[in-house]
Amino acid sequence: GRLYSKGQGVEMSDELAFKWTYCAARQWNIPAMYRLATMYEEGKGTKVSYESAYFYYLQSSVNRYALSYYPLGRLYYNGLGVERSHGKALKYFRRAAKFGSLPAQVALARMYEEGKGGLQSYELAAYWYKRAADNKQMYPEEDRSAESEAHYKYGVYLLRGIGTETDEEKGIRYIMTAAKAGHTAAQALLGRMYLTGDVLPVSYPHALKWVLPAAEAGENDARAALGKMYLYGYGVEQSYAEALKWLEQAAAERQVNAVYDLAYLYEYGYGVPLDLATALRLYRKARRKHHPDADRAIERVKGKMTD
Repeated sequence: GRLYSKGQGVEMSDELAFKWTYCAARQWNIPAMYRLATMYEEGKGTKVSYESAYFYYLQSSVNRYALSYYPLGRLYYNGLGVERSHGKALKYFRRAAKFGSLPAQVALARMYEEGKGGLQSYELAAYWYKRAADNKQMYPEEDRSAESEAHYKYGVYLLRGIGTETDEEKGIRYIMTAAKAGHTAAQALLGRMYLTGDVLPVSYPHALKWVLPAAEAGENDARAALGKMYLYGYGVEQSYAEALKWLEQAAAERQVNAVYDLAYLYEYGYGVPLDLATALRLYRKARRKHHPDADRAIERVKGKMTD
């Protein structure tokens, strides 16, 4: 089954890989049970069946096959093939995390962060984000895509003193590692810090370096920051058309700074026809999202409308 799945010595065939893996699993070969579960979950060589995936993950976990713990937690968390249970998801994520599964460590940290499974603890979330960020162990079949998320989240925790002591220098290092790995939220955060001078010194070239790829990848905070840069000409040639493009994209996803800056364009007619009614509506929307300057802007626009 493994040879057919990888095309080693034979022509690759998901169907034949499934056939022989199924035969081995029915003979209680534990690694085969795990691989069969993944095939049912992903629909490789057979139709997707979360119920069958759950059954074979469970059978392999009963036989202490550590790789099965994380996907079992994932199925319980999402209610796929089994009744949703955050408590059982937490149990399996914790079990997998203790065996060193990086995705499980991130999932466990997120559950503690969000209070799912019965306990909210930023201290435990910080602990598991750090364990994942510093995890050098790797199961042979494990996806390490969660690694950059761990670096980003633990960096933010250090930066803001959430669940751990504040350490801005170390926090920036973790966030930088995530950003270099292509984590768009980390890139957006770095860019905004360089743009505003929050923690990092103001540097428009560095802001653009990090904001641009994140914005192009669809990160809304980055879109809002890039729109502001074009609005005021920070590190780029001022362009109301480019500002409008990026701010509209971010505002459509209710990014509060983008909503506020878009209102500013309509208030003054920059790149759009001057429209105080639209500006007022957008400023009020920004106020509902607690933008600190929204109240003052609303009063300013109301004054213009009564003049």
